[in-house]
Amino acid sequence: MDDFREGRCRERGLMLKRIVLFTALMVFSVAVAHGAPVGNIADPAMLYRGVLSDERPYGLVLGFEYDWNTTRAFKNQQNKDYELNIAEIKLGAIIRKSIFLYGLFGQGQYSDKKDPNKYKTRDGIDYLQFKTDPGIVYGAGITAIMYEQKVEDGVFLRVGMNAQYRRSEFETDDADLFLTRFNPAIPTQREDRAIPNTNYELEFDEYHVALEVSYQIDDAVPYLGFRVSEGRGNEVINPPEYENYDNRILAERNKGYIVGFTYYFFDKCSLGIEGRLGDEDALTMSALVRF
Repeated sequence: MDDFREGRCRERGLMLKRIVLFTALMVFSVAVAHGAPVGNIADPAMLYRGVLSDERPYGLVLGFEYDWNTTRAFKNQQNKDYELNIAEIKLGAIIRKSIFLYGLFGQGQYSDKKDPNKYKTRDGIDYLQFKTDPGIVYGAGITAIMYEQKVEDGVFLRVGMNAQYRRSEFETDDADLFLTRFNPAIPTQREDRAIPNTNYELEFDEYHVALEVSYQIDDAVPYLGFRVSEGRGNEVINPPEYENYDNRILAERNKGYIVGFTYYFFDKCSLGIEGRLGDEDALTMSALVRF
């Protein structure tokens, strides 16, 4: 009788695992088109055996992230064709299976068609269209596990946080600027003009703090989270033979939701995919190796 009950308990536990994993994957499949690189808070616990450091309490981690961002709204302008692609290296250290400190360095490219009327300038900008040259991206962050509960063998519930700062710097000399000039002496007289080869520069800072819940099922770890973020920067438009336009930009939305899935190999490396909606729409692919 005891063996029968034990077998039924094992079956129920396995069924629970499958239900949780299936539900997480279904949620992820709906939201995968939205996101930003936050990462799985389970990384410090799952990557506990290094290629060189074995199971020492400290280990170096090297990773790679590619981020596709297709939507972001700003308070003082309209964005019609926003696209931001960033490839970055993540280098850091895991401390005692609970903390992951890291730095970011990489390249990105930004393209957009900005619509018009919210530029506060003497000459009205109809729109600005551009695709920047590859620009520099760098930053730093921390991931920490704050709570861990073993549900059964191979199954863990974890709660943690991630905080990150990232800066992007972009420039191009090939932007197309379309503007309208008015004659101060004759207000009804206007001149519409296209100005090619306009210089465009952007410096943009992003900050976020995220709270996540992950559910480990053997080597598969889905996770969900909520993030508060802030994005602000300064753009400069330098049209030939015209005055420069300086514009301070601020992200319009600062709350978002995270959903992701990571698979870990040999306790040393991982492959992950992450999405997010709310403050921006994007998709991130990632890989990590502990040495």
